[in-house]
Amino acid sequence: MAKFSRVFLLLLVFLGGCDWLNPDSSNGNLIDLTVAGATISPAFSADVMSYDATVTSETDQVSVTATVEHPHASMRINGERFASGLPFDVALDSGVTTVKVTITAANGESQKIYYIAITRPGSTTFSIGGPVSGLSGTVTLQNNGADDLAVTDDGTFEFATGMDDGADYEVTVSGQPVGQECSVGNGAGTVAAADITSVSVECVDLTYTVGGSVSGLSSDLTLQNNGGDDLLISENGTFEFATAITNGLDYAVTVSSQPAGLVCSVSNGSGTINAANVTNVAVSCVVPSFTVGGSISNLTGEITLQNNGADDLTTSANGPFTFATPVTNGGPFEVTISSQPEGQECVVNNGSGTITGAKDWSVPGRVANTL
Repeated sequence: MAKFSRVFLLLLVFLGGCDWLNPDSSNGNLIDLTVAGATISPAFSADVMSYDATVTSETDQVSVTATVEHPHASMRINGERFASGLPFDVALDSGVTTVKVTITAANGESQKIYYIAITRPGSTTFSIGGPVSGLSGTVTLQNNGADDLAVTDDGTFEFATGMDDGADYEVTVSGQPVGQECSVGNGAGTVAAADITSVSVECVDLTYTVGGSVSGLSSDLTLQNNGGDDLLISENGTFEFATAITNGLDYAVTVSSQPAGLVCSVSNGSGTINAANVTNVAVSCVVPSFTVGGSISNLTGEITLQNNGADDLTTSANGPFTFATPVTNGGPFEVTISSQPEGQECVVNNGSGTITGAKDWSVPGRVANTL
């Protein structure tokens, strides 16, 4: 009996010694709790059991680190036994993810549970777009150099790919419509938690000038394009109409008022605008010339006529005649017979004078047989 008592006493001493070595065996406290990349609220305290933390919408995983106070306390995070002071990875969905940290004291009886509610906002994106005006073809737009969008009508447009809050955008024209030029207004900025609807695209028709050169001019000349847009020209050189023509439309340059004593003609004067200025219209002005002629009667043989001692005209026919070489306006003419018909003698009536600007001048006289 005495021996049993001694063993019992030793066992009590031993158990008492364990309690002496681990005086806090019932301690289930944490001394630190953190979420990487976020701040918990309220600030950590061993006696506070519930915390909140918020991360960005792009964050899909965080690391939670919990450190126990008693070296022999055990820990589980979300039911998984885990070492004190090491990071524990937690996957996050949109919304609230709750992390449960359970501390069991060394005595196996005392237990504390800490909670962290981690909020990850939904990944909300915002549209980029705005109005288009004046468009008559197809314009291709880009946002930040990508996300091509072909727009074919006036109205509103919107890129297919939305953008996150705080992201920068820049809308540009990557392909112009045929015959037009489109420009972007309010095209760059930063998304501020709302759809962007103020980007404007304005398109205008491309227009081109019509012009060319004038030569031989000595007095005022008036040109027109398409029956209007009068252009007074007083000297040789280049010219250009004031009104530009829309790409794809026709132009037609004409002389609406001839200069005094001259006749001006237009070459390369009509066509269709083809995305370039027209510069090859040529206006040439010359002193006008007119034909000299009349009529022959009673002729039975062959006669040769001359004008101004040259330009031989041989004929055996009665009726009208015309010399091949015209005479410049203001110049003299003199019709003579250089060779009489055999057996006849012909005379010229009204055969000389001065060209006075009449069109297709004909001598009001005749060559007649007087025999």
